[in-house]
Amino acid sequence: MPQPLFPQDVIDKDFPEDEPEEDEDYDDDGEDDYDEDENGELPPGISPDDPHAHDDAGIITLEELNEVDDTAEEKLYIEEWGKNVVVKGISMEELKYIRRKANTKQARVSGMRRDITERELIIAGLVSPPGNLQTYNILVQKSAGAVAKIANRILDKSGMSDDAEKKRERRFPRR
Repeated sequence: MPQPLFPQDVIDKDFPEDEPEEDEDYDDDGEDDYDEDENGELPPGISPDDPHAHDDAGIITLEELNEVDDTAEEKLYIEEWGKNVVVKGISMEELKYIRRKANTKQARVSGMRRDITERELIIAGLVSPPGNLQTYNILVQKSAGAVAKIANRILDKSGMSDDAEKKRERRFPRR
């Protein structure tokens, strides 16, 4: 039986409410008032990860959401090869596909779920050289560190790396 993501004692634990510190800028509504300057910069010492740093950003429309390219391609220099590769973030649709492939009965029985997930992640997020099985089979013969850089950058661009998770947790703490 798989281990639960969070043990029951953590789920049931009461967490104290966050209280504003005395030196923070709060007004009557209890919210931070962080206004960006004319260049769009936040005041010194205010992190973009602060939950109220972008309160005035507005709500995205369906048209704007459709135009956002949050899986944009980028060059990634691989020092071991002295060359760049091109990677992109993966979409939610691609993530679901990867999860389905890694969750087949054969994958579970053979213990290959992690390998399948890694392979499919690299295939989905590698743009150049082309992300396909042939490229992946060549990559697995190369430096583990170089291939890990590719996989980690794909995860980061997809908002799924450890760093991205830490930023989300700071921004949206669990209560």
